[in-house]
Amino acid sequence: MTWELHVAEAENLLSSSRLPSSTELISLIKRVNPTRLQLHDEDRERGYRLKNALQNLLLENYGEAFHLAPHPCAPDIVLIKHNTLPSIDACHAVMGAFSENALRTVAVPEAKPQA
Repeated sequence: MTWELHVAEAENLLSSSRLPSSTELISLIKRVNPTRLQLHDEDRERGYRLKNALQNLLLENYGEAFHLAPHPCAPDIVLIKHNTLPSIDACHAVMGAFSENALRTVAVPEAKPQA
């Protein structure tokens, strides 16, 4: 499936009243993510807008299962990580792109004990 078809799927999902599963959202977030793609600037911006909207939808509805981890190289970027399944993530995001509801719903990671 081409990137354009994934974008159309994301746009349809976002305009729908149906709430997709968290795995469906994560899959679509990864497919519209323009980070490693060679796209024109307008398509890249469109991809990031859709990715951000899908990430907000994910966290607003399933946020208790995820936490935000700091990106090791960029202070304004976070990684959306599953709390109990470390291999599951919903890509990186700019901290300022989250809705208030998404930030309220997302889990706060438990502090690791100091050795």
